[in-house]
Amino acid sequence: MKSKSSTFIIVIVTILVIGGVVYYFASKGGSSSSATQTGLVSASTGTSATPGPASGGGTASSTGQQVVVLLRNLSTIQLSDAVFQNPSFSLLQDLSINLPPVTNQGRRNPFAPVGTDSTAVSSTSLQSAIAAAIAAANSASGTGTGR
Repeated sequence: MKSKSSTFIIVIVTILVIGGVVYYFASKGGSSSSATQTGLVSASTGTSATPGPASGGGTASSTGQQVVVLLRNLSTIQLSDAVFQNPSFSLLQDLSINLPPVTNQGRRNPFAPVGTDSTAVSSTSLQSAIAAAIAAANSASGTGTGR
């Protein structure tokens, strides 16, 4: 009985903490600033960065105006090239490897019965595979090929 109550308390505390975090970040969002700079990207905008329906009811023209405003905000974004002058960037090494080209691709459908896909298997190897399968089936069943 004690484990149920402690589990219930843990669940309630967890829900409250998650709710508090969501409320904290939701109350911070929606602020409009005229200039923002975070790391390597800077932008100067005159409106809020969060798109949403206009207060006029969200008609097509207001949506079009929102798109225009967002496109103008995109055109003002400037990327800084300071990362390329960083000594850590110059110490990076290229560790990529060259993969050899695929030479044997196998059958188109590996689950198809043998003999239905003849593009990847030559006819002589197909005939010998069929003969070997027939011989194995005959020897397993105990019947000979004598007529």
